[in-house]
Amino acid sequence: MIKLVVCDMDGTMIGRDEIIPPGAAEWIAALEARGIMFTVATGRAEGYMREKAAQMGLRHPYIVTNGATIIDGDRAVLRRQFALRPLRELVEECYAEGMSVLFTFQGEERTEPKKGRAGKENRRGGIRRRAGMKKPEQKRRME
Repeated sequence: MIKLVVCDMDGTMIGRDEIIPPGAAEWIAALEARGIMFTVATGRAEGYMREKAAQMGLRHPYIVTNGATIIDGDRAVLRRQFALRPLRELVEECYAEGMSVLFTFQGEERTEPKKGRAGKENRRGGIRRRAGMKKPEQKRRME
C-alpha cells in the first residue's frame, strides 16, 4: 500500500513555464483523502517554493535547496548550512571573471551578503568583496 508520494518540481510538477498545472492541488487533495501523503523534494530555493507549496496545498513538510532545508508550514525545521570561507578563493576568482555566484542564506538567494548583516554573516563564513573584485549582480529575494 502506498503511504507517501514524494515528487520533484522541475519537469514533474512544473514545466519550463514554472506554473503549477491546473488541477494539481485537487489531485494532491485526492491522494490525501485516500490516506496517501504528498510532498516535494527539490533543488529549488526556500523562498521560491513557499508560493508553489501554497498553490499545491501541501500539508506535509517538504525538502528544498537540494536537501539542505526542510520546511514545515512557515518555518524551517532543519537547515544545513556550511561556511563559505573555504570557498572564498574560488568565489573571488568567479567574480574576477565576471561570473555570478548564487548562494542561499537563511532561505534567501543572493549573490553577496546583505550589507546590514555582513558582520554577522562573515563570522558564519559569508563573503566579503576585496579591493579589485568586480561588483557582483544585485542580490534578489526569491519570494
